[in-house]
Amino acid sequence: MGNTAVAYDMIPNNQNSIVQSYNNVDVNHAIAIINSRNYRNSSDYQESTINLSAVNLRHPHILSISTSGSQLQGNITLNGKVIRQIRGKRAYVNLSPYLSVGKHTVKISTRYSPASSSVNVKFSGFGINVTQETSGTGVLNYTLNVGVY
Repeated sequence: MGNTAVAYDMIPNNQNSIVQSYNNVDVNHAIAIINSRNYRNSSDYQESTINLSAVNLRHPHILSISTSGSQLQGNITLNGKVIRQIRGKRAYVNLSPYLSVGKHTVKISTRYSPASSSVNVKFSGFGINVTQETSGTGVLNYTLNVGVY
């Protein structure tokens, strides 16, 4: 089973499931539920939930992924549509132009090599800074549920 860590402005996680919340002057609210599970294909699965104020979408909200290894290969999808291909050591996308009031599902599905390397996923924007790191399986399936109100 791979290792998973999550940070909310540098709050460490060393459990398989954790719920953390972060508020910044009531402009954005982040609640993340991180689960690390092993499936038949030995992939890691993580899920986070974040609520954003629609007013703050005029600011960039960057989702980025990077690896300490040699490469990543996969896709970032929003509500089932590919919005960025992941190739190389890192990729990022500004989600603000894609988001509107309502619920959205962002998925990162990627393979990384070597499998012993680590992968870092970060979501940052106005009042939000969520970082998660995983390693050990060579596969990452990450879901970011975004509610915009």
